[in-house]
Amino acid sequence: APFRILRITPGHGFRTAVISAQTHNDAWYSDDVTGVLGGRGWQSGQGSGLPSPVGGVIADGDGVLQLGIKETEVAANDGSASVELDVAFAGPSGQRGSLVAPLVGLIPGIQSSGETLPGGANYFYAVSAIDSDGGESPLSFVVQAAVPAGNSSNSVTLRDIGVPVGATGFHVYRGIAARKLLRIASNVVAGGSFTDTGLPYMAALPPDPQFDHVNLYWRWEWLPEASATIHSAATIGNAILQLRPNQYAGSAVRITRGKGAGQERVIAFHDAHTMTVETPWSEIPAADSDFVISESAWRSGAKGNSSPISITLPERLGSGLQLSARAANSGEDEAAYELSPLTRWTIGQSGALLADSDVPPVPVFGLGVSPSRGGVLDFGSLSFGSLTNTRSVTAGTFRIHYFDEINGPAPLSLTSAVGSASEVIRLSGSVLPATYVQIGREVLLAISTDSLGNTTVGRGLHSTAAADYAAGDRAYILREKVSIVPFIRNFFGAGASGDWKASLELPYVRIASAELYMTNAVGNGPVAFREFTSTNDQGLRTLGGGQFTFQISGYLAIQTGAAPSIIVDAERTVRDLYGILRTPALGAGVTLQLNLNGAAYATVQFDPGATVSRPVDGFGLQVLRFGDELSLDVTGVGTTNPGSDLAVVVRL
Repeated sequence: APFRILRITPGHGFRTAVISAQTHNDAWYSDDVTGVLGGRGWQSGQGSGLPSPVGGVIADGDGVLQLGIKETEVAANDGSASVELDVAFAGPSGQRGSLVAPLVGLIPGIQSSGETLPGGANYFYAVSAIDSDGGESPLSFVVQAAVPAGNSSNSVTLRDIGVPVGATGFHVYRGIAARKLLRIASNVVAGGSFTDTGLPYMAALPPDPQFDHVNLYWRWEWLPEASATIHSAATIGNAILQLRPNQYAGSAVRITRGKGAGQERVIAFHDAHTMTVETPWSEIPAADSDFVISESAWRSGAKGNSSPISITLPERLGSGLQLSARAANSGEDEAAYELSPLTRWTIGQSGALLADSDVPPVPVFGLGVSPSRGGVLDFGSLSFGSLTNTRSVTAGTFRIHYFDEINGPAPLSLTSAVGSASEVIRLSGSVLPATYVQIGREVLLAISTDSLGNTTVGRGLHSTAAADYAAGDRAYILREKVSIVPFIRNFFGAGASGDWKASLELPYVRIASAELYMTNAVGNGPVAFREFTSTNDQGLRTLGGGQFTFQISGYLAIQTGAAPSIIVDAERTVRDLYGILRTPALGAGVTLQLNLNGAAYATVQFDPGATVSRPVDGFGLQVLRFGDELSLDVTGVGTTNPGSDLAVVVRL
């Protein structure tokens, strides 16, 4: 009996072969294809086990159906945000009918004038029969039509179309690949022929028994679309590009338009303008080709069996990405990547996101010592010149550059004079590279030190000014403290932002400068600087709070140990010290000497007739350690009236 061979499978060691066949009966078929046929009809030949690719739903400017994308901003509990993309695709027809596949002649008619089908391409056609319930049969055999180049006014006629008994009409599908067909006509009345005049694609695919779901993938795009002014069998590029050589080696370059569109290769190496690919192009690009550069690896997004599918991405407004929807069967075997729809997208291009398009602007901020808590810094007065790109600000990073007055190293000194224009200094000790140094009211950055002890520095940093210095001037090694403060989204511009405050405990240091930059969903913004070296102390001293007090009742007299000694309870630095008299001294001033462990520590001087002494700045005085003893001597009194009722205050 006659039979049709369906598949030949080699056996073990290729000694045997398994032949799968289907019996044949001439009665199943008819030579009359002018109308509705009886019998079984033809099978489509599909049955490889792999699903056919899904399609796009929105036609771009070139008439190619792209994935449909809808953007939504999603806020997280921590105040950050991401972007949710709803990705729409065209899947196979959901209604499979009981009809068998129709017949179609394998030799189409091609006309080269009067219509709108572009030339220079191979088109593939198939038809499916429709029953009275809208159910669709499998596809017919695929018909190939090679339309010659030279014009875009062609048409293709499918001949000898016959549909099975019970069919009410047929659908027509076309594609540029045999396994990627999209509908171009629906519910055509049964007849012997059909002419494609250049009909647009619809977002509809034929039934696919192998389809189970869609796997959605995405990847970042590094370089946006550029025209190929440089092209050959293994290269592509553009003369105006200024890439860092091999910056994108190992990334993927994809031809998006023009000759060779759809091809993708891995970049082996490149210079500033030209990419050389690992595998030569199958179709060499031309001057009308465009290309992009992206990650070579895909990231798994989500899966689903119905459109749309939602995926969540970082909110990087303005960043390009590529999305690929790949049909898969129940065993996770996927349709061909090259035939699956790939859509380029820029986050925010829909205009639906109220998000930032760039990093935040430079901030303005205030910094001071807490008036009520010793050793605590208060941040406040935070604002921007413009609120543009501040919606997604979630953090601010403060960097405090300070000299540790208790645990810091002893100040170094300059061994020779330095002019304001000099970029080399010599210090009495070593300093590590990338370390900030304060000399006078200037902040410098140590870059490197040679074998002779010459240190190359950056001058006048953090809004300070370079100046001249003499040999022996002190140089303070600065440390760094980083503090990150959080913000909720959309905080700036709200009423509460004007009252924002934050605190940082940092006792017993002298702050030379501070910097701040803000971070939003796009990235880190520019840095703002504040300098504090122009104060009387050449810095902002945080201290620790509290005070020691010596008291002497009655008239003063020259006396050693004039008041009970004070034992220091913890390591402390001195803010300043001064004295108060109830009755001023006359004829001469009062002179006091504060001692530390029996040695002179500071001198307090009253002018004649003054009830308050001259203040003594505590910066530079020796650190008070736990267990140290402070004592007070009266070394001079008034000659006419010695003065009476003394209080000496040591502020910490």
